[in-house]
Amino acid sequence: NYQKNGVDVRDAGSSAEIGYNRIFGMGPTAVTAQNGVVVLGIATASVRHNFVAKNIYTVPGTESTGILPYQSGQVVTDRNTVLYNNVDIYMFQAAAGSKTTNNYVRASTDDGVFVNQSNGVWVAQNKIEHNGGPGIGVHNALNNVLDDNKVDDNDGSGILLDDGDNNMVEDNKVRQNGTAGADLTDGIRVEATSTGNTIEENRLKDNVTHDCHDATLVPLNDWIDNHGQTSFPANLCHKNDDHEDEVDEQEYAQWDMSTAFGWDANYAWYSEFGEAADFDWVAAYAEIDTESLLQLVPAVTGAVGRATASPSP
Repeated sequence: NYQKNGVDVRDAGSSAEIGYNRIFGMGPTAVTAQNGVVVLGIATASVRHNFVAKNIYTVPGTESTGILPYQSGQVVTDRNTVLYNNVDIYMFQAAAGSKTTNNYVRASTDDGVFVNQSNGVWVAQNKIEHNGGPGIGVHNALNNVLDDNKVDDNDGSGILLDDGDNNMVEDNKVRQNGTAGADLTDGIRVEATSTGNTIEENRLKDNVTHDCHDATLVPLNDWIDNHGQTSFPANLCHKNDDHEDEVDEQEYAQWDMSTAFGWDANYAWYSEFGEAADFDWVAAYAEIDTESLLQLVPAVTGAVGRATASPSP
């Protein structure tokens, strides 16, 4: 455990390769808003093959995070397993060109991946499921690409554009997201303050309230060849034929079985690092129960909504 941040890289001129770590916060706490990995103040980093969990702050208004590029330089966040945090991956004013790819993101209390005031970043080929808020949330952010993500069974919308303009949302698989009740969640939901976005060739199914929802009504966004069952207003997406349904189910099954997302627990990274290879890492890692963490569902806390991240004490 750590007091504030598990790994902290900050300030201009700093750069780091952060890889093959198990990073665990203390779990739900009202004492400190912990973060697993922080890259701050124009620092750059490659964050790969880490397992980051249990950073949860219970005081409303501030959120703990798993991985937090905060006013950073370019950060590549790739093939991490990030789960059971307030926000699993929180990109706040991350530099253009930053990428969040091939991660397994699960069981946050709020957004799985949150792009906040970041422009020109990529969120692609991630598996994002069972989060307490949106699978992917975009807030006050421009010119970003959300591509080829599997977004499944999140309590909020699968993908939410909230005050986000000129973003590309394409080729995502979005199903079984949302919560019954008032019309506040959907598969892909574009709020009235979000314009100029292109939503193209996404495949959606069984989302609540609608698969496709555009609150600009006109709409002021381009919806192109999206496949879904329900739409508000009408005709944002069209229904599959029987063959397309069959193809979609086969593709979802392949995604569910794929090992392409998140860290590889069996990768012997230490074999490349001299003296590190002499340590019995297999036995050491066997003492860390990551499997039970992978079964967790979102914790219920007060720290939900558009809260701020806290990179410093």
